[in-house]
Amino acid sequence: MTFALMAYNQERYILEAVEGALAQTYQPLEIIASDDCSTDGTFDILRAVSRRYRGPHKLTVQRNRVNLGIAEHVNVLFEQARGRFVVLAAGDDIAVPDRTAITVRRMLQPDRPTFVETAYEAIDQDGAVLHARKGAFPSDRSVSLKDVTEGRGRNFVGAARTYNKDALLIYPGINARCPTEDSVLLLRSLLIGDGAYLGEIGVRRRSHSNNASGPDAIARMDMPRIWAQYRADIHVAQAAGVASPAQAAEVESWITVSSLRRAFRMTTLSQRLRLSVGILLSEIKSGEMMRLIVHLMKLSFMRMGGKNARP
Repeated sequence: MTFALMAYNQERYILEAVEGALAQTYQPLEIIASDDCSTDGTFDILRAVSRRYRGPHKLTVQRNRVNLGIAEHVNVLFEQARGRFVVLAAGDDIAVPDRTAITVRRMLQPDRPTFVETAYEAIDQDGAVLHARKGAFPSDRSVSLKDVTEGRGRNFVGAARTYNKDALLIYPGINARCPTEDSVLLLRSLLIGDGAYLGEIGVRRRSHSNNASGPDAIARMDMPRIWAQYRADIHVAQAAGVASPAQAAEVESWITVSSLRRAFRMTTLSQRLRLSVGILLSEIKSGEMMRLIVHLMKLSFMRMGGKNARP
């Protein structure tokens, strides 16, 4: 079992994050605290903790020689991890002591989920509780591909997720230019098989102005690169015989709807046009032109319904 703690310029929060990792009750546990070449004191704090740690876990503290970015950083950690299951943790969050234990227990149940995601407690930058419990679902349940493509469970959170590394071995590393790992690893896992959700809190997830997954950061993300990664992963899963043509079509439709919704929510006409042209070209290449036309007609009809109509 590997607990991978990823950090970048998080000197304000990293001590609590690494202490949360070291407080895990599950043993034996490999902990990799990895700094992506921060320009602040993040790595110095990690190194100081490592020097004085005398606990039961195998702790490795490392720093990338150059800033790799989130995708390549995750690739490196998955290659390095010796555990069959990998907890991915953010350097500004705090894992509760039983996070790893409850995750492993669920991973080892007969249905063998491809990932396990827990509920979380939302906290602010000072650690004050914002929401006592949040998550994709109200209680324990399996998670299917349709739960994502049909919009059930909208608040999936990668920082509360643990992956079955063996299930992901068919895929190459995430493209270094892809700006996220969260939804990519979620989709990759669900193309292999169902995941699982636990209503028990596993993480105290921090909300602050510099969140990599905050609303402002998401609004700035290069979504076409993410959609391109999704499509590449669909092809890999089909070639490996783990995803059916029906599943591939389902994901393609989901990408189309997601991309069109984003285009129509852009604040300026130039942004809408730029993204819409990108969508058009990608749909032509993927043979999804008819589906694109149908969705455009639906969206146009909704917008004609008035300023409160929502695509």
